[in-house]
Amino acid sequence: MKRLDHASIPEEGFSLVEMLVVLTILGLIAAITGPALQRGRQMSIADFRTRIMHDAALARIKAVSRQHMVRMDIDLAGREIARSECCERLPFPDGISMTVLTGRELVTADRSAAFLFYPDGSASGGRITVKDATDRQLSFTLNWIDGTVSQVGDD
Repeated sequence: MKRLDHASIPEEGFSLVEMLVVLTILGLIAAITGPALQRGRQMSIADFRTRIMHDAALARIKAVSRQHMVRMDIDLAGREIARSECCERLPFPDGISMTVLTGRELVTADRSAAFLFYPDGSASGGRITVKDATDRQLSFTLNWIDGTVSQVGDD
């Protein structure tokens, strides 16, 4: 019976270390180019509404978990949304306008509004409607009792 010597068998394929290096490089490229590619893409009205709803839900979670009030400011004149504990601002996409109804008043195009999220899970309440250039409108509400965010109507 003949014995095979492992040194005489040629290696084929890639080693685990080589594969991990390639995956790391691809991950770095995706992390660097991903945000730049997203900025160039025009956000649809449905995507914009979903993003605002997500930010509002996140503000509520942070208020409850950190046990202090979180504020979400909507600057209609400056066309941006910001949370008090976050440095990132969300600009309105081109061609999209917004109407905000807070717990106290209807806020029109040249003013700003704020939604407050309290440590007990409640919020100041209101409704946000976003509208695109074709007059398509999508809305969501912020419940003042439990602070939940709910989509209004169908897409």
